[in-house]
Amino acid sequence: LPTSAPITCQPWCEYGDGHTDEMPGEQMCSGIERRVLLHLAQKAKGGFPGHEPRWAHDFLTVYPEKLFGGEPTVFLGRGEAAGASLTLDEARQVATELLFAVTQIEEQL
Repeated sequence: LPTSAPITCQPWCEYGDGHTDEMPGEQMCSGIERRVLLHLAQKAKGGFPGHEPRWAHDFLTVYPEKLFGGEPTVFLGRGEAAGASLTLDEARQVATELLFAVTQIEEQL
């Protein structure tokens, strides 16, 4: 296992261990992952050969992250696919636009 000099973790870092087991330049703090189940998305059939299939909802995942030497970002992903790291301003804009869309609908109910 690689051993790197410890970094100073963010107060919200889920691990808080300095990430000495990660290579320099790859040391990253990440916060608690939150998931939102997407009940309207088609369920995906999964499982392993020889086992009963299982059905799982698609989901969005969000968590704070900070690569050593970089600025904090917010990760937004869908399911197990690659997601996007958003600047704090971008994350605020996405949150604002989601709330705006909800408000438009709720005002008509």
